Amino acid sequence: MNPLPLQATLSGLTPGVVYNLYEYTFDRINGTGTAAALAVPTENFNQNAAMATRRTQFTATKTTYVHKVTRSSRDIVVFRAVPATAP
Repeated sequence: MNPLPLQATLSGLTPGVVYNLYEYTFDRINGTGTAAALAVPTENFNQNAAMATRRTQFTATKTTYVHKVTRSSRDIVVFRAVPATAP
């Protein structure tokens, strides 16, 4: 397992708005076929913040934001960005 640089590029942001960028990291997918799933919420991201591995809060200064991290090549990483005021 090697370090792997990752880049999440967010677009469609509103300058001046505070966002939460949630990172969910997994070492495997649970289930097989259509039952395969990752424990990532599909709504109410801020209310389910405890499910995230990491949270980065930032204020958008333009309509795009680039977030760079290094993770293990064995990891599955999912990012979700939502306004800090969202449910």
